[in-house]
Amino acid sequence: MRQLIILILCAVALTACGIKVPGVHRIPVQQGNYLEYKDVSQVKVGMSRDDVKAILGTPVVGALFNKSRWEYVYKLRTEKYGLFENLYTVYFEDDLVTRFESDIEPPKEEEVLEAEIVEPVDAAAEALEKAEEILEQGEQ
Repeated sequence: MRQLIILILCAVALTACGIKVPGVHRIPVQQGNYLEYKDVSQVKVGMSRDDVKAILGTPVVGALFNKSRWEYVYKLRTEKYGLFENLYTVYFEDDLVTRFESDIEPPKEEEVLEAEIVEPVDAAAEALEKAEEILEQGEQ
């Protein structure tokens, strides 16, 4: 009985310390604004704060300490891949963008080529074709 209690206490202590216990699932934790290159590439010098907010959304770290800077921070922690971070900073002067800094990279050439090959599906046309097929089957 005493060994069982010691075993349980050790298991509780290990999980409390953050040590991975086999068989225990950890949920991926996302924090912040996830931004893609296609979005941040639309921000240009001279844009207003409202224009930037319309494109990127409200920043997680707004003008808390510095009213002339917005920071878009994104963090994703998974058990398999560890920590993934992005930071995009927009600087303003007189409510207009003066510059921006980013660690968000453009997609690799292979990814762009794959995206161009795949054509978007027109859901309305697809639904119309299915309806016509059903009607034809009903007439036969």
